[in-house]
Amino acid sequence: MKKATKIIAGVIVMFGFTLSAFSQGSATANGNAAARIIAPITLTAGTTLHFGTAYNSGGTVIVSTAGVRSGTCAVSASAPLHSAGTFTVTGEPSLTYTATLPAGTINITSGANTMTVGVFNSNALGTIPVGGTETFSVGATLTVGVGQVSGLYTGTYPVTVQYN
Repeated sequence: MKKATKIIAGVIVMFGFTLSAFSQGSATANGNAAARIIAPITLTAGTTLHFGTAYNSGGTVIVSTAGVRSGTCAVSASAPLHSAGTFTVTGEPSLTYTATLPAGTINITSGANTMTVGVFNSNALGTIPVGGTETFSVGATLTVGVGQVSGLYTGTYPVTVQYN
């Protein structure tokens, strides 16, 4: 009987090691999941990029992002006055963005008459500040032809912002 007890005890011990070995063959852990939601980026046009009043003597009128006018075309101090264009970008604070301006020229028109605007530039900082809003300015160069037909010339130009 002692021998049978030893054999049964041995089988139980071996069975215990076998269960232990099987239970060590797999493991389970919980993984982590997360998401960060950010505010959409938006852009709103403000002040019109205005070159003021120029004479039809030909040349260029440049308006800087600071609203300073220069160039080779004779200009008048009468209304409408010149101004840089402004845009307000709104989005997630601390995120960076890129402002894209026209790479070439756009036309402004008065009836069938046109002039070109090009060399666009901005003073966009490229990072949304605390508070989520930044206003930046756009400047450009207007080319006035000799004998340009009188009129009020208008048009639009695209500005795009996107998160980096």
